[in-house]
Amino acid sequence: FPSHDMDQEAIDALTAQQWNSVRSERNRKLADCDWTQLPDVSVDTASWAAYRQELRDVTNQTDPFAIVWPVEPS
Repeated sequence: FPSHDMDQEAIDALTAQQWNSVRSERNRKLADCDWTQLPDVSVDTASWAAYRQELRDVTNQTDPFAIVWPVEPS
């Protein structure tokens, strides 16, 4: 987490930058598993759909510096 000797403006800027990084990672992870939602694939689509929803919900977490990422289905 940002250092305590930073002013609030710097902390806010760093936090916003971190959220952007989290969103980028989330979007990459979603794009990497888009194929699982196609109608002709033989995977557990429900598990993958749940995982993809958990990825979308990542931004509901409160601390962008301590994101708990969901585990991709096997």
